[in-house]
Amino acid sequence: MCRDRVAGLRAWRPRDGHLLIFSTDPALWWPRTVEFLDQLHLPTRLVDDLSPLTGLPEPPNLDVRGKADFAFYVHTRDYEKAFATDGKGHHRMIIAQRTQEGAEAAALAHCKSRGWDCKIYAVGNTLSP
Repeated sequence: MCRDRVAGLRAWRPRDGHLLIFSTDPALWWPRTVEFLDQLHLPTRLVDDLSPLTGLPEPPNLDVRGKADFAFYVHTRDYEKAFATDGKGHHRMIIAQRTQEGAEAAALAHCKSRGWDCKIYAVGNTLSP
């Protein structure tokens, strides 16, 4: 069982560990985290179960990579995130920012740097008005 979990982490291949808790199955990292916190006599029990993520409708005209990026965006349990698209298939997903406003600004700045006229499609887990 442990080898399967380590293999799962290796297959994920993050650039760094900062997004690990947002973007992988907790079964991959929570058991080792509990062991570590127990050694420090820190609490590890869940206080409240997280509600299931609600699905957001996919933006139109995304290619295969855009659809995968949007699925990842929806799955990510981070609220300081934004998804921008120009409606022609160009898009940018930003996660793990300090604020939702920062995520929006970063997504739009990336689009602008590419010459795309993007609008914010979603912020956090909510469609943009």
